[in-house]
Amino acid sequence: MSVRTTPDFESASLHESELNARQRDVLKLIAAGKTNAEIGESLGMTLDGAKWNVSEVLTKLGLASREEAAGYWHWRRSPSRRLQRSMRALFAATIGRAALGGAALAAGGVVAAGLLLQGGDAPDKVEPVPPFYLEAKISVRPGPDDRTGEQASTSRIKWFYQDERHFRQTINNESPSLNSTSLIMVADGQDGWFYDTATNSYSRTPLPPGGGAAASLLSLSAWMGPVPATDLDSFVALLKSYVKDGTVEVVGSDQMLGRPVRLIEMKSASGESVTLSTNGSETRSAGPVQTMRLWFDPATRMVLRYLAEPVGERQGIDLTVTRLEVGGQMIGKVFLFVPPPGAIERSDTTTHSSSGSGSSSMGSAGRTPPLPKPFVAVTLLPEGLFSAGQGNTEDNGGIVAAEDRWRSDSGATLTLQQRLRADGLPPGLQVGDRIQVSGHEAFRLVNGDKTTIAWYYDGLAVLITGNRMPEAELLRFAEGLKPSE
Repeated sequence: MSVRTTPDFESASLHESELNARQRDVLKLIAAGKTNAEIGESLGMTLDGAKWNVSEVLTKLGLASREEAAGYWHWRRSPSRRLQRSMRALFAATIGRAALGGAALAAGGVVAAGLLLQGGDAPDKVEPVPPFYLEAKISVRPGPDDRTGEQASTSRIKWFYQDERHFRQTINNESPSLNSTSLIMVADGQDGWFYDTATNSYSRTPLPPGGGAAASLLSLSAWMGPVPATDLDSFVALLKSYVKDGTVEVVGSDQMLGRPVRLIEMKSASGESVTLSTNGSETRSAGPVQTMRLWFDPATRMVLRYLAEPVGERQGIDLTVTRLEVGGQMIGKVFLFVPPPGAIERSDTTTHSSSGSGSSSMGSAGRTPPLPKPFVAVTLLPEGLFSAGQGNTEDNGGIVAAEDRWRSDSGATLTLQQRLRADGLPPGLQVGDRIQVSGHEAFRLVNGDKTTIAWYYDGLAVLITGNRMPEAELLRFAEGLKPSE
């Protein structure tokens, strides 16, 4: 049984990052009802070019028609989906690539929302979730063959829940990452509020009439907390509907937090490993099998633990509920949000990425178009590296974060991350040796083959991560970063 009323749209959302900027414009014009000729005229392309881009949009999103593409566009911009995308973007430091192509998605399509309550996507016969309070710890570890330079990360969650229109979630990210922050999401009965301490900014979105969709705002491509199922059998059936190329079975019993739980094991035989060469060609091969386990409490219909072991290049995730109280009435002020002094109201946050590849050499590593101030631009790239992708996070139409990745045929990787922050460099990055980079105090940490250099200036936090890179080349690369014109 599938719990998704629009399964094609959920699947399409996972592939939207494959669209380039022109194709996102095409999607918007499709939603506006424009013909191919009108799309071509609006975007300055030929009719054949417009037809080709429309076809690419449908193919990449897995949609069958222009009507489905238009429906998808309006669906993704609904209030609950906008908040969900904001949460994904800002929570990326912890769940990161594990959610976007790693542990969960490698399970052949396990894309159900973690922290998913009942509501608009739930089966009609699922009973309402009783009030509860839980605390949880989320740990992410890089895969043994990771070549991105990602570090292990930890976050802690506190979740107050009264009903589907009154809840509060606080996420404290303890990671050594530019995205390390504290996030607060509150549903007060009328509006959904989302606040980020790193930017001292918040957004407010009216909750949909009747509730339901607002309950699944925090989405992690993994399972934790209440699930939209009536019992163990229906939950197993639900998991099987997501795992297309793998197995799902109940393998035993256990105890968690003094509660008897059933242990469910999922194994995925799907997924691909992709190797990029300097000429931009790709070599694809079957990815390794990944095992995921869930500790399910039939009495509360909650997942108390989700564990995906790291394998290959895929991250491992461990989401563990450490405290759970069910029942009772909560104090109303828990579900109120008052913006802190000086906080800025934001609208939508979106993340755009590309996996473009190609050769780059010394002095020819910049972006087109360049990033705006105060972001830095690359002027000096070590020999032998080629692009492995780049992405931006936008808010209110402006870029608030950017990431560029390079790699070499020998396995070396280099990552440049930049993020606007109102609160300085995260404490988790203020470790290691103090050095100077372009006149700014910076922190250098060497851990085996991996070296990080982090600093902060003019409201911008910068992090360079090199794996199997000579330290002298990293320092030269850092010194070569110049403010964008």
